[in-house]
Amino acid sequence: MDKPEYIQKFEDKSGEFLSVLRLGGINTDSINETNYFLMYVDSIYTDDKFYWTEKVLKTKHGFYLYLNREFGSIVIDIYHNQEQLNELSLFVKQFIKQNKK
Repeated sequence: MDKPEYIQKFEDKSGEFLSVLRLGGINTDSINETNYFLMYVDSIYTDDKFYWTEKVLKTKHGFYLYLNREFGSIVIDIYHNQEQLNELSLFVKQFIKQNKK
């Protein structure tokens, strides 16, 4: 799995290596982005609207949510430090509960 450019640059600059967890079955329309910091967005302008193709959100726990529109569906990858597994487990359970399809 190729890492997004933003994540790769972060790893290169910080010297940290992030692990990744891919989520499925998430309703991305219900993600309340005010709970996160927008770190990066790539978008296109068509039909008088902006549409994002990929974006990176940072959580208050230091996880990076990478949202990517691939072939009509949206993929969510969570990049995290390996030492954050306990926090990640709690975050994922809550995130899925709030955003389940």
